[in-house]
Amino acid sequence: RGGQDDPNRLIFQAVISDTTRTCTTNEGSGVVNVVAAGRIVLGPKGRTGAVTLPIRVVAMRGEQVLYSQLIRHQVNVADTSGATQFFLSDPNVVIPGGIDRSVQIVIGFDEGPGR
Repeated sequence: RGGQDDPNRLIFQAVISDTTRTCTTNEGSGVVNVVAAGRIVLGPKGRTGAVTLPIRVVAMRGEQVLYSQLIRHQVNVADTSGATQFFLSDPNVVIPGGIDRSVQIVIGFDEGPGR
């Protein structure tokens, strides 16, 4: 809202610092549990309370999107002086046709249009 590129108007910064996954197979499909860890640091305009992070999990086989889910993950920021860690788990990433080396899982912040 007019504050882009102004560091004095920064509310918070968030980063996904680590990801992992576990895979299981069922008849004709696979299921992946995707877990991400990250942290939030408040900026000069930030305040404690709930922060909603738009995180998207996508599974692809080549150019074909097999799964895409936007998760609005809420994190409670209780401290203004340091980083607040968060963890996100999506245990239901279903891969039709099974899991093989051609399947790629991508997780990150969704930079799509606002509301």
